[in-house]
Formats: sequence, C-alpha cells, structure tokens
Amino acid sequence: VVVLTGALSLIEHLVACVAVGVAAKMSEPAELLSLFGHRLPTVTEQEICEVLSRKEGFGMGWVILQLIRKAHPPAPFRSLDLTDFSLGGGKLGLLFSSLPPGTLETLKLGPRMRASTRPAIGQFLRGAGGGTADGGGVKTLTAANCDLEFVDEVSDIFRSLPRSLQHLDVSGNKLNRLSIEPLGSVLSEGALSNLLSLNLSNNPLGPPGVRAVARGLSAPLQSLRLACTNAGAEGTQALAEVVKAKKLTSLETLDLSDNSVPDLKPLTVALATEGATPLLQILIQKKNRNAYGRAQGDRLIPLGPVPPASLPAFDLPQLQEIDLSHTVEEHLSNAVIGDPSRFPKLRVVNLEKCCINSDPREPRNIFVFARALAEAGASGTAERPPLEELNLSSLDGQFHAEDQSNGVGKLAEVIGSGHLSRLTRLSLKDGLSRPHQAELTTLCRAFANGQTPNLHTLELHVGFPDEDENGDIQFENFNEGVQHLTSAVREGRLPKMESLDINLWCGNVASGVMSGLGRVL
Repeated sequence: VVVLTGALSLIEHLVACVAVGVAAKMSEPAELLSLFGHRLPTVTEQEICEVLSRKEGFGMGWVILQLIRKAHPPAPFRSLDLTDFSLGGGKLGLLFSSLPPGTLETLKLGPRMRASTRPAIGQFLRGAGGGTADGGGVKTLTAANCDLEFVDEVSDIFRSLPRSLQHLDVSGNKLNRLSIEPLGSVLSEGALSNLLSLNLSNNPLGPPGVRAVARGLSAPLQSLRLACTNAGAEGTQALAEVVKAKKLTSLETLDLSDNSVPDLKPLTVALATEGATPLLQILIQKKNRNAYGRAQGDRLIPLGPVPPASLPAFDLPQLQEIDLSHTVEEHLSNAVIGDPSRFPKLRVVNLEKCCINSDPREPRNIFVFARALAEAGASGTAERPPLEELNLSSLDGQFHAEDQSNGVGKLAEVIGSGHLSRLTRLSLKDGLSRPHQAELTTLCRAFANGQTPNLHTLELHVGFPDEDENGDIQFENFNEGVQHLTSAVREGRLPKMESLDINLWCGNVASGVMSGLGRVL
C-alpha cells in the first residue's frame, strides 16, 4: 500500500525501521538509534563492506547505504572493499547504484568476483565512478589476484578507467600481451594523465606486453612495478627508451626484478642520463641475468674478462634503496661499491650474490666499498650515505678475490669507528663475504661498544677454514667474538635485536661461551 500511494516520507521511514529490525540481532543499541533521523551509523565502511559481501547480509548492507546516501548533510562513502564479494553482476550493479554519487575514491576488487560482474564494473567506472561535474571519482583501483586474463573481460574495464585514477594495481593476474594492449592504448592516448602508480607485477606480459605499456608511460607517474612480467631484453629496451627520453622525470620507484633480463646495460645507461630520473628513490632489479654472466650453482660468474668501462655519473641524488641481488651488473653496482658518497641519501643496499663485472685492473669488492665508506666518514657525515640495511652476502667481485677477506675486516673497522651507527640490518654470509676469526671479533666488539644501537637483524656466517701446508684444516677459534656479542646483549647495547643468525659451523667455540650467549638471549 505504501509503495502504491507513493508516500515517499513513509517509504523512507519504513526503510529506517527495516534497517533497525534487521540489524537488531547484531548491533548495539547506540548503533541502532543512530540509524534514525538519517544520522550515520557508527559502523565503519569496512564493516559495511563485509556485510555487503555476504549473501545473507547484502540486503541489510544495501539499506544502510540508502541511509548514508539520504543523510543530511549528504555523507560520503570513500572506500569500497569487495575482496570477499562473491555475488553476481546484478547485485554488484545494485550496490554501485546505491553509493553516494561522486564520493567513492578507493575500489578494491577480489579473487572471488564472478565473471558476470565485469560489465557492472566497467559501467560504474564510466558513470558514477568517474566523478561528477563538481569533481570526485575513483582514485585508487585494486584488482590484484582476480584471475583477469582474456581481452574480452578486461578491455571494457581498462577503457572505462576514469581520468581521476591515480593508483592502479592489477598485479597477480594472467594478463598477457593481448589483454594488456587496451591499457597500453589508454595510456598512449593520455586518458590517465593523473596516474601516479602502476603495478603490473606477476603477469605474463612478455616483451611485447611490456613494450605496449612502456610506450604510453609519462609523468606524473611516481611508481612503476613490473616484477616477474617476462620483460626480457625487448621490454627492458622499450622502458629504457622512455626513461632516456625523460618522460618519467617524476619516477620515484622502479621494480624490474625477476625478469630474466639478459642485459641491464640499456636501462642502466638510461638511468645515468642527466635529468632522466632525478627523483628516483627505490630501484629494484634483483634476480636478473646479464649477458656477461652465467650461473654456477647458486653463484653467478662472468663469462670472461670484461672490457674496461668508464662509470657514468649517475644523476640519482634521491636514491635511497637499491637491490641488485642475484644478478650480474656492471655499471650501477660499480658506482655504489666504488663511491657510495655519490648517493648521499642511500639507506638500503642489497648486493647479495651480485656478480660485479669490474675491470681486473680496478676491482670492485667489499674492501673497496669499505674503504670508500671510511674515506667518506673521515670527510664528515654530510658526505656519507645514512646506511640502514646492508647485505653484502656472497658479493662476488671475482677479480682480486684475496682482497675480500681484508674487505670484511675493513668493513668491521668502519662499523667499529661509528661511521655506520644507523645500521638496522647487516648480512654477511655465503661466499667470500664470510667473516673469519679476526673480522668476527672486530664486528662483535663494535656491537659491544654500542656502535650499532638500532641493529635489529644480524646474519653472520663464518668463513671456511684454511688448510696448513700438510693439507690439514685449521679450525679457527671464535670464543672472543661470541663473548663480545654476549656482552653487547647483556649490557643492552643491542636493544632492538629481533633476528639473530650466527653460523659458526666450521670453527671452535667453547660450550660455556655458547651457553653464556644463550642465557643472556
């Protein structure tokens, strides 16, 4: 009768009563009272999203959205999390139509969403999701791990992306060179001129797919993640051309890890171009292979002598984090090792199992790195990077390898001098970066003297023992080093320690010394 008479005020009152009645089984009295008078419920947006995602709760969630939409003054609904949404396209369309117009900023889709919901998503992005005449519109769209794969199911979504979009995450799907083409076209047309971050990681784009995306990239993009996309040489070359053309001068984060790139040199040269990426802060290129190297077990070794190469003057004054672990790289790694003061804001250095193809006449290894840090420290803190995380495990300079042991000792001296007082993580394990008796003692003495008060993760695996002239193994004695470490823990000189990995398997330590460390821990 109410519907037939068109008594709108009665309908609104009935909606409120229904909301109270349905919610009475799960809400506190104060929350129920707040539903009257068109006042907002005290439940959060996340709680409403959880109710909407359940079949038995969708109706109640829809009623609450109606109340929010009709509130005076109008109330915004800024974040819609549909991670667990598993209902059909009709329900999703009804949900979208119930949102307060022009207020949604964040839309998160989930892996349980049915294929039938794709048209509703595209329609919403083209309509209310694009904002109103007064502004607004979706700014963040996350569709990670949603099993997106085919052109016909993603093309409409990509072509419907609103100009207001700033952050797009479609990582962990099955997008390939064909299904990513619509996004590449949208980027090339300049339809996403406000895009700040793009995450395409863990999609089998292949070189053509990466190239299709790269050609449309431009400022003001700040974050680009292309990890595990099978970029290959062709895709990396396309990205290098965009960087060298100075179309990504606003870029702050670049992740190109785990891409089987045979040669990183084109991208490295592009990054070295003056003014190309002056704002770059985070560079991740781990787990790539260079044409100069080949795998041998868990190590990478050069294929042969590397022709001398002059190091470019990298224009990366804002670089804070670099990860070249498990790769072979000849320019940027050499610059970091040879002269870390070039990067005055560098906080995180990960060169684990990084094989550096340096000139045999001018090697790059831990000794060179430590010496450069010592020289920078002697010049004053203004020229020394504020290193916080340092992983040099199995850093393989390959040439002048006998200097590596001396390098660990030199690094221990630098830490002991207080030049790396901001360290929070230190890793020296595997290969030639393992400390021996003297180096372990010097390092642990620095810990005991309070030179690393912020250290929370420590990984130290001692080096292999030497053999005497008769071929007998000469086991080293690590008692003094362990005693210094015990003192550091007991005296509170390592107050933030959370993870401790000390491997002394090929040395001698008295049981009383080891149990003493166990007690203070």
